[in-house]
Amino acid sequence: ILARSATTAPTFVARQTVLSPLRVALVELNLMEDAMQVELEFIKLSRKHSVPIVMEHPSTSFCHAPPELQLRAQLEWGKLMYSRGFRDDALQHMMQLGMQHPRARLLGARWATEAASELLVPKVAEAEFAEVKDKLPEDEAAWFYHASYLDQLLKEQIAAKGRPSAAKGRSPGSASVCPFDMCKLVTFTVRGYLQALHRG
Repeated sequence: ILARSATTAPTFVARQTVLSPLRVALVELNLMEDAMQVELEFIKLSRKHSVPIVMEHPSTSFCHAPPELQLRAQLEWGKLMYSRGFRDDALQHMMQLGMQHPRARLLGARWATEAASELLVPKVAEAEFAEVKDKLPEDEAAWFYHASYLDQLLKEQIAAKGRPSAAKGRSPGSASVCPFDMCKLVTFTVRGYLQALHRG
């Protein structure tokens, strides 16, 4: 039903019209696991459309759900915090969750290496992405996020070459301490995008 609603009801209002009564019906039928899946899908839908939504902490609302559904709820909780501007809390949540779940660690690495964050120096970021890709070798997102990060480093390197003085005083995550030379960075970036396309 969820997959079909995504294709037959593409707008937010249409999917809301489908999901809201569906969750109520599932609860009345005592199909709690299915109801929680629909609830999680609605929270995700609201977040993606920047619609305010209330979500109880997953450790309470999804405590009786199967482990896979609990993980999805914990990931959504982190994404929801991040989308609301609580970046530090969201990153800390993902890092803690990432000790057991590589997908959470991947999101944590992605957020920590965004241009607005620069919380990880390139060598540490590379180690994080390498470990995640080892655990998720066929995951498109792992390869794409890594390639996107290398792309960011490449643009910073190009900008730094054009404005040598501007590179001074940058934070430790800037292009001035990038561990790759330009040719290798271009190679690794293109290779990463191709690997992502191959898996996606």
